Amino acid sequence: MRRLASGRPAQLSLGGPGGPVTVWGDGTCMAAPHAALILGTLADALAWEDCSPTGQPSTCAVPCAWLAAEERHKSGRELIAAIIAAYEVYQRIALAVQPSEGRWREKGWGMQNWQIFAAIIPIAKLYGLDARKINQAIGMGCECSVIPTNFAAATMSDFSHYEYGYRDRDGFLIAKAVEKGIYNQRDALDDPRCYTGIVCGDESANGDDETKIHADESDRGWLTRELGTR
Repeated sequence: MRRLASGRPAQLSLGGPGGPVTVWGDGTCMAAPHAALILGTLADALAWEDCSPTGQPSTCAVPCAWLAAEERHKSGRELIAAIIAAYEVYQRIALAVQPSEGRWREKGWGMQNWQIFAAIIPIAKLYGLDARKINQAIGMGCECSVIPTNFAAATMSDFSHYEYGYRDRDGFLIAKAVEKGIYNQRDALDDPRCYTGIVCGDESANGDDETKIHADESDRGWLTRELGTR
């Protein structure tokens, strides 16, 4: 029961009830970003392990899809499709930036970094964003992802639960910002200065457009591998 209490401080920090979505467990209604912080925190506290080699995408994909579907009155079929899309996109991006064993041992496994894409994608899909806006949402996710460390796990802090809540909350804030309209911020995964090269460490150190130093760890082939095949 102590682990379930991890969501209580997150709930108290959000300024009280009121909103279009429901918090699991107690029925409190609040705004989707606030509920996402709580449910993401609880999802990890409840140990929703995926047995995925890249992290724990369920802690973001499932709560975010559920809340977005409730907020926008979507069907169960649309909910399931959004969760599938979240896994597909998350895994591709995560596999593209998985650290080498040496980097893992030296700096830790920063799986909370790429978790943000498991949050953004189902929301963007359920919000009905077109390809251009989803491209922008992914670009914002690249900019808003956290430093790829795992200090909470190294120090055995329960703060690690909150990290998933923060990613879920940010997924909603990003999708809502893109829905309202932003300029540019597209094709971020194609530019090693923005995400893959930065997470993997060695690319584009000086920020020059001509700098295209590809670290051995960055495998951007995962982003499009076998797309369109069965």
